[in-house]
Amino acid sequence: GILTLALCIVFHVTGLVALMLAHGANPDNVRSILEDTAWDLGPSGWDPEFGHGLIDPMAALDAIAKIAVIQSGYSTVNSIDKALNDLGRVFEKFNTANFATIDLSPYNTVIVAMDGGFPSGADIVHLANFTNNGGNLIMVGGTSDPDFVSAVNIFLLDIDTTSYLWENVTTSPNLQVTNPMHPLAQRLPATYDFQNNNASYYMIRSEDSAAEEIVINGDNETALLKKEMSNSGTLIWFINSPFDIFWTDSSDYALLKQVIENGVGGSVCRGDFDNDASIAESDLATFAAHFGRADCHTTCPRCEGDFDAEHDVDGSDLAVFAAEFGRTGCP
Repeated sequence: GILTLALCIVFHVTGLVALMLAHGANPDNVRSILEDTAWDLGPSGWDPEFGHGLIDPMAALDAIAKIAVIQSGYSTVNSIDKALNDLGRVFEKFNTANFATIDLSPYNTVIVAMDGGFPSGADIVHLANFTNNGGNLIMVGGTSDPDFVSAVNIFLLDIDTTSYLWENVTTSPNLQVTNPMHPLAQRLPATYDFQNNNASYYMIRSEDSAAEEIVINGDNETALLKKEMSNSGTLIWFINSPFDIFWTDSSDYALLKQVIENGVGGSVCRGDFDNDASIAESDLATFAAHFGRADCHTTCPRCEGDFDAEHDVDGSDLAVFAAEFGRTGCP
C-alpha cells in the first residue's frame, strides 16, 4: 500500500545518500545535489504530487566526482572556483606551482588553472602520470616559463616551443567552434567575441596532430582541445587565462563556466539533442538523424543517447527514448 511505497522511496533515497557520502560528498550539499540532479516530473519545478522529481543516482554521483583545482599564479577564485561552485561540484583547492607535491590519486579530475608560476619538469611529469593512469586532466591557461613549455611539449602536448608569450586576440570572432558535435562543444556559442578582451589572453599554441580541435581563436590557434592519453586518460586544454579579473563580465563568465562544465562531465542533458534545454519531438528527430548508430560517447559520465544502458547507441535506444523521454522538460 501507500506505506510500503513510502518505505521503498525512503530506502532508495537513504541508500543513495549513503553512497554519496561514501564518495566524499559534503553532507551540507547532499540535499541540493539530489534536488538539482533529479528528473523533473509533472509540472515544471516542485509540485505536491512529484516533489522535486525522480532521483537520478548517476547524475548525483557525477555531481560529487572527486575534483582537485590547482591554482598557479593569479587568482581563480571568481573564475574556475566560482564555476565549480555554481555547478554544485565538490572540489579541493591547492595554491602551488609545485604539482608534484600533491597526491593526485584520490581524484578523477584535476583542473590546473594557470596564469603564471614556475613548475618544474617533475611537476609536469606528475600531471602526465595522472592522466596516463586514466585521470581527466583539464589545463586552463599556462605560463610563459620556458621550462614549463619544454616539459609540456615532451610529456603532454606538442606545442610551439619558440612562440609562447602571452597575447590577446584582436580578430573577430575571438572564438569559433569547429567541431560542434563534440561533447566538449555542447552549449558553447558557435562564435563569440569577449566583452572583456583580456579574457582572450593566451600563450599555448598547439601543434599536436593527436589532439582533437574543438574551438579555435581569432588567431587561428586551437583554443579548446582534447587528447586521448594512455589507459583511457584524457587531456583537455582551454588556452585562455583563468585570472578571475578577466572573467567579471557575465557573458564571458557563462562561456568559461560551460567549458568547465563540459570538461568535468555531466553537461549533456540526457535526451536534449537539439540543445534547446527541453526534451520534445524535435529531439527525437535529431537523435534519429545523428545518434541512431552503434556508438557511445564513452568519455561522458552519462552516455548521450544510451537510454537502455547497453553502452551503445542504436535503434533500441530510439524506442526507449520515444516511449519515456519524448516530453518537454529537461532534467
